[in-house]
Amino acid sequence: MGTLRVRPGAPIRQHLAAGDDYTGIRSGATLRGRQPFRMLLAMTNGAAGLPDLSGLLEAMFQTDGRGRLVGSAPSFHLLRTPQNVICRFHADLADEVVLLLEGLVRRERGRPAQWQYEYGDYLSALAAPNLRVAAMRAGPLYTFPDGLAPSGACTAINESNSHLLHNGLEEWLPDVATGQPLIAAVDGDRAVAVCATVTASRTAHCAAVETLAAYRGRGFAAAAVAGWARAVRALGATPFYGTTFDNISSQRVARRLDLPLVGSEFSVHCQSGPNAH
Repeated sequence: MGTLRVRPGAPIRQHLAAGDDYTGIRSGATLRGRQPFRMLLAMTNGAAGLPDLSGLLEAMFQTDGRGRLVGSAPSFHLLRTPQNVICRFHADLADEVVLLLEGLVRRERGRPAQWQYEYGDYLSALAAPNLRVAAMRAGPLYTFPDGLAPSGACTAINESNSHLLHNGLEEWLPDVATGQPLIAAVDGDRAVAVCATVTASRTAHCAAVETLAAYRGRGFAAAAVAGWARAVRALGATPFYGTTFDNISSQRVARRLDLPLVGSEFSVHCQSGPNAH
């Protein structure tokens, strides 16, 4: 399939980056020899300084030989940035559902007040026979500026000092082996906030963070997140920080650190089977 020209409207540019122009859709793996299982709506003049998202997508999801998501990945994932609109589909979805979702993503966006109905259309497309929408996630995605200044004292956690996670953050003990870098803000003899890598590729890491309830709103999470981002940069990778639109505390951390907004994510998990509905 060749490049399909798409004429953007002003509301799209307002939502993304004013002055940028779409050039069309570049296809990934093909469906029945012509339709893409994943689509990338590319801009000619992407905003300067935005990170390469290929490493992020590699870190987030495993794919099969056709480029479709596998395992515990969502049934449908949509990522919007000032440069790209990228949608990915699970291998379990029927080809007809994939085609319907692709058609919805191709549509020119209307006014911002109408965008809520676009997401309703995605959910309707996924409510196919023997398929049930089980969970949905939506939220902003941030990256980190180069040379991020320390936001407070923090400590790298390893096997030798993992005892700092006791007294409240024991659930992170397995991440000492699997979630490196793992950085903690420490008060006295215990960690009160942690930030660790939850998924990673060679070029990108995604963060998870938790703060003990009594220590929230005091800058400990920001210190741990900033320390984690610097540790990821030291590995030669790009750090990403994602959250949901209703997680106000997590967004407050991003504001405290003045993290650049990369874009927004929307994903849907479905369950299949004869009793799905």
